[in-house]
Amino acid sequence: MRTFNLFLKETRKSLNLQLHEVYNKTKIEVSVLSKIENGKRHPTEKQLLKLAELYNCNKEKLYVHWLSDKLALEAKKHGNLGLEALNLAEEKIRYGKSSALMSDFYQNLNIESRRYIGSKAKLTDWIITTIKKETKNVKSFVDIFAGTASISKAASPYFEEIIINDILHANNII
Repeated sequence: MRTFNLFLKETRKSLNLQLHEVYNKTKIEVSVLSKIENGKRHPTEKQLLKLAELYNCNKEKLYVHWLSDKLALEAKKHGNLGLEALNLAEEKIRYGKSSALMSDFYQNLNIESRRYIGSKAKLTDWIITTIKKETKNVKSFVDIFAGTASISKAASPYFEEIIINDILHANNII
């Protein structure tokens, strides 16, 4: 995998720019640019934006690569603990686990209200009424097309077991 610093170096060279020309246009010292390109230093956010503009790069994609290198470098310092910390951070951000950090954000999040083409949310009452009418003494409910899990959530008071067919972790939470 190509590192961020190598990408910057290759991009500069593809534009036929010398380090002193980059300095003239960005005011980032040549010695700093050299250290950045050789992986001995990480650019600041301000330097990153100047380089993205000069190199005519997608700022968001460049920022993502810059940030991923920063995170990987920090995690690598701590070996397996670093990897474990990255996984935990992902859970906190994506799923709100260890919600002490994210509780304010997730407290008001009604995740099943996400809207997709084909959402069954508006049909929930009709679907549950029809299922209850057509089934008797059934203890399990299978939501084959779980999607936003709105049907599973509505079915939960009427069935002992809810089975959903969805790999999204958020739907299992619901």
